[in-house]
Amino acid sequence: MTRHHPLLKREAAVFEGYVQELAGGADKVLRKHGRDIAEMQYTQKRTADLAIDLYAVAACIARATHAIEGRGRKGRGGRST
Repeated sequence: MTRHHPLLKREAAVFEGYVQELAGGADKVLRKHGRDIAEMQYTQKRTADLAIDLYAVAACIARATHAIEGRGRKGRGGRST
């Protein structure tokens, strides 16, 4: 994750850990099955589901960062969009 509010440091670290685990798991499966991975539909589905869930977490962290930063601007007399 490239940018998150410091208040979300723990959540971002957990997210990054899961991204590394997904990458390692995908690499392991690809090395094990090679070109036959196209036939491993259950494995593909689980990997895709994990990627979708991680995308959702990344979106939540980004939205929370935006909300936290917007609240800070509002508190100083600025407008939040």
